[in-house]
Amino acid sequence: MGGRLLPRNPLRVNLTVTYAVIDPLEALTVVSDFEQALYREAQFALRAAVGGRVLDKVLADKEALGAEIQSTVADRVAGMGVAVRSIGLRDVIRR
Repeated sequence: MGGRLLPRNPLRVNLTVTYAVIDPLEALTVVSDFEQALYREAQFALRAAVGGRVLDKVLADKEALGAEIQSTVADRVAGMGVAVRSIGLRDVIRR
């Protein structure tokens, strides 16, 4: 998953997200599409974590940023029957 973040911070960041469906009934009934909801929450968390940082800081803190984003996303999707196992920043590209 990836996307352009903010106009003033022209970066493209790709994430890897590993997750497991821990409650199939919740995953299918709480939201209409749990994968789309997970994608959306990861995008929101990514923008919040990276949006205020400059490129050098993002590159230096990739591991910490991944952990921060994982914690945020895991909290937001906890009631959807999905567990986030890991999130990592794979590519950071200046546009």
